[in-house]
Amino acid sequence: MDIIAVLLNDNEETCSWQNDCTVALYEKSNETWIKIKDIPYRVPIDDYDLNFIKTYYTHLLSELSNCKIFVAKKLSGFLINFLDYNGFKIYEVDGTPIDFLDSILNSEKRKKEKKIFLQSQVIDMLAPQKVDKFGNYKLDLYKILQSNEKITSKQIIIPFLKKENVKNLEIICDHIPKWFDKLLLEIGFNYQVSSHTDGLISVNVSPL
Repeated sequence: MDIIAVLLNDNEETCSWQNDCTVALYEKSNETWIKIKDIPYRVPIDDYDLNFIKTYYTHLLSELSNCKIFVAKKLSGFLINFLDYNGFKIYEVDGTPIDFLDSILNSEKRKKEKKIFLQSQVIDMLAPQKVDKFGNYKLDLYKILQSNEKITSKQIIIPFLKKENVKNLEIICDHIPKWFDKLLLEIGFNYQVSSHTDGLISVNVSPL
């Protein structure tokens, strides 16, 4: 669902977050942008009570449905921090929505594609190492997760087991991942565990 929120003045042009205006929600349907909602926006800066301001913007964001992109001519202060904290993609643009909505949406799609590509590249670099030509592999999962906080064990192991002809995959780790019992069985593998003297364990994964 492609929805973008835009701060608009009475002339249907973007305006600053410091102006009383309207938050318009636009949704793309059949290659056409349609305004699906207008939300009155009143700057709560006359009241210096932080709780009041936070409550106001919390309510405003609750009106934005599944939208995660917010556009204005100028964004700063409490609002930009609040939007960022709540996972919004923020754009400062001067003009009318018809002139920039497609460009913003395409920009977000390119960023998402690039993120997926770069993540796949990293995962490929961290793939288990081949031990021999008979389908035996080894993965030092403990070392990888210590140095790459954004990578998960599932992202590395599941695609590898599905792609390669694996006879045995020895995984060095400090605990058995929670997803092992369910997901490994689903893709046709089981595992056995043995302990190391250094507190780590070896998990040997093999086909059923």
